[in-house]
Amino acid sequence: HSLFDPFIALIDGWRFSFVFPDCRGYGARRATAGPRTIAGVAEDILATADALGWPRFHLIGHSMGGMAAQRLIIDAPERLASTVLLAPVPATGARIDAARREMLQRAIADPAARRALIDANSGRKQSAAWVDDVLHLEGDGLQRRAHQVRPGGAAVDAEDGAARVRIPVGRAQSGEGG
Repeated sequence: HSLFDPFIALIDGWRFSFVFPDCRGYGARRATAGPRTIAGVAEDILATADALGWPRFHLIGHSMGGMAAQRLIIDAPERLASTVLLAPVPATGARIDAARREMLQRAIADPAARRALIDANSGRKQSAAWVDDVLHLEGDGLQRRAHQVRPGGAAVDAEDGAARVRIPVGRAQSGEGG
């Protein structure tokens, strides 16, 4: 959850409650037993909401968190007041070819390779200081997540469930109002 620390000062804590949970396998829950799957992350999100007494909640999912949010849209739409997906991994998974896998593996141990990856993934549009800040935030987190870089990616079986979803969906892209 420390990856989101730079955003804490920007959120409205007077009007809204926010939670940045560590799901099993991450942060303070690195040693927590249970499946390290998208379904497991979705279960952790629901368990967190239950522990907080939130029968319905708004959910923001980034990257793999976006994939877990898509799982919740299908499995527990009645729990979601709204969902925002930020650069989500597609619900059907993201395939990793051999060259990409090798690049990701190299970035785990080599800060220069990791910096190049961050720069490429942000469209080479950010300042060097911004890329360095993100590199610093990542820290040794990549070392802990190294086991998750697998050939073929991880797919969510969303085909059947997607047809049942009745949640309004909007889309915003750069140049379309922000």
